[in-house]
Amino acid sequence: MDKFEANVTLVPLVICSLYILYKTLIKKPHPAPFPPGPKGLPLIANLKDMPKSQPWTAYTEWAEKYGPIVHINVLGNHLIILNDAKYATEMLDSKSRLYSGRPSFIMSGQMVGWGEGPALIQFNDTWAEYRKLMANFIGTHSKVEDFEYVIHEEVKELLTRFMSMPNEYLNHFEKYFCRYWHSL
Repeated sequence: MDKFEANVTLVPLVICSLYILYKTLIKKPHPAPFPPGPKGLPLIANLKDMPKSQPWTAYTEWAEKYGPIVHINVLGNHLIILNDAKYATEMLDSKSRLYSGRPSFIMSGQMVGWGEGPALIQFNDTWAEYRKLMANFIGTHSKVEDFEYVIHEEVKELLTRFMSMPNEYLNHFEKYFCRYWHSL
């Protein structure tokens, strides 16, 4: 390998290294400082700090050390952990529109076009209208009970199909869901 080939192969490596250094070392200004939390490592931030089981024990320890509101950063995703019922009620109930959000799904939301549907839409006036319409249709226990007979009949039919032809379970599910989907 001559010097030219060695230089050509090093250029992408140097560019990637510089980009990673830039992203990790140059702090972007935030509108407000995050609450205190465990200090993370470069690049992976608090990934190693995330509990693998029984997360409430780690969260309780963090609350004792950092206070009732703890911030961690996991691979660039900032997570706020609320360790006090008072703060949780205030932030999640009283100010839910301010602090609520949903992830944006590129494939199903933007490319397929389901991003404006009730399940994927962000919290806004359209979402509030969807919620109001759904609450009017299925929002109370008595309204759900009105459809109980339909659910029972459909489940009975599905189970009958399973019993008569158990190996055809995929076809049974497909028929069941296609009929449900077309009834909407």
